[in-house]
Amino acid sequence: MVTLIHGDDVVASRNYLLQLKKSLKDKEQLWIDPQKMAEEEIIQKTQSQSLFSSDRVVFVENGMNKIDILLAGDADLVIWNEGQATSTAVKKLPKNAKLVEFKPPSLIFGYLDSLGPQSAARSIPMMEKVLESGSDEGLVFYMTLKRVRQLTSYLANPSSARMPSWQLDRIKRQAQSFGLPKLLKLYLALLRIDWRIKTGRMQKNYIGSMEFLIRQI
Repeated sequence: MVTLIHGDDVVASRNYLLQLKKSLKDKEQLWIDPQKMAEEEIIQKTQSQSLFSSDRVVFVENGMNKIDILLAGDADLVIWNEGQATSTAVKKLPKNAKLVEFKPPSLIFGYLDSLGPQSAARSIPMMEKVLESGSDEGLVFYMTLKRVRQLTSYLANPSSARMPSWQLDRIKRQAQSFGLPKLLKLYLALLRIDWRIKTGRMQKNYIGSMEFLIRQI
């Protein structure tokens, strides 16, 4: 059995993953990161240890780019993908695979679209509305980081953008309103905040940090 947990609401998807892990406590569990493993090791780890039943569950972190190798084994797989899995990768899954997708609330996209130079008066109240609707601050931060990365990538290499024309036009206008130097500065600042919080060098306060950055752009 293959289960794919994905979607841009990474906070909700991660919580679901942890709950699933608890529910499968009677099985042998193994966590792997295919990005740090050779092909032979991945195949070995994804083999069931029983001739009669699948008694091993392999939890996979971000392995959709190596899905062909992962499927070579016969153990049960639970694949957690940070963000939306590509349709190309999803099509490679078995027909009976369980797909669990977590989508962010639509309200958050209005906030993301509002971001721009001198947008604090508009963007901060919209961000507060997203939080008041029940969205986790970690999700808001992740989606902000993802949007800034998307804008930066577009200006650095416009031909790399793969999205519908209506979305591309919106991303193009928003990216050009910033300019590449300002986007790079913002992106690095967000990465620094994320690293400092995750390593304990800074108290968890994603929203306060983002409000400060938004007021600076």
